[in-house]
Amino acid sequence: MMMFAKIFQILSILLLLFVWIYPAIYFSEFPSIIPVHFDGQGVVDGFGSKYLIWVEAAVATILFSMCLFIYLKPQIINLPDVMKNNTQAIRNFIQVLCFVIMLVFGLMMYYGVKISLGNGEGFSFPPGLIIGFMYLTVIGLLIYVGKANQKRKTEV
Repeated sequence: MMMFAKIFQILSILLLLFVWIYPAIYFSEFPSIIPVHFDGQGVVDGFGSKYLIWVEAAVATILFSMCLFIYLKPQIINLPDVMKNNTQAIRNFIQVLCFVIMLVFGLMMYYGVKISLGNGEGFSFPPGLIIGFMYLTVIGLLIYVGKANQKRKTEV
């Protein structure tokens, strides 16, 4: 799982770069008012200044930084004692979770820019699918961490 965690870390960094670079490329082409919020079906339901696109990038950066901090110091998060000793499993969990978060922000930025440029009216799929994917990912990761802890206990 360690190699997978490294791959997820690299992909997360690439997605974070995308969240900043992609809108920067097209920023001068944006109208002064752009879509800034989407409903549960992916349809635009809120508009604002084109400068608000940088708030989304800043939030993605803050969340990435928090993931990185927790990755470096997994003992600071509130976990049961039985899980605190398995820092590698926690780090793997954080890497995959961070990737999923960056993927969501990358998709939001992609569609936000696309729609701002007049190349669409909403997401091409319901955002609920992304939310469902996030929940499944978290559940899967919790199962992984639990099994890693059980394996660790039997080895000790």
